[in-house]
Amino acid sequence: MAIALTLFNAPDGGDNTQRRTVLAGTAVLSGTYTTGGETIVWPTLNAVNGTKVEINTLFPTAPIWVEFVLGIPGSPATDILADYNYSTSKLQLYANATGLELASGFTYAGTGYASPAVLYFKAEFRAE
Repeated sequence: MAIALTLFNAPDGGDNTQRRTVLAGTAVLSGTYTTGGETIVWPTLNAVNGTKVEINTLFPTAPIWVEFVLGIPGSPATDILADYNYSTSKLQLYANATGLELASGFTYAGTGYASPAVLYFKAEFRAE
């Protein structure tokens, strides 16, 4: 699975204070899922216009808080749960009905899900 993170346009995509940076945008998933999740590399964020978003080098490269919400077109949002694993920096997906992680090879196309799948995220980074 590949993940492409993109920030929303200003002012909704970024909020900077003296102690926190809050970023919001979309995560587009394509291909197939790999059990254990897909690593998210936060410094590779792009803005809507395609330019790279520079996360201040004073901030850790991993968020202190992050939330993902599914926005897969044409499917109930309750089918799959998205969770961020802070210890591995991976996005993991679970079947809501069983609570079990999706199996490797789960593909969005052909299973009633649109491909690519779109998730919305909000992440908070601490200033050091």
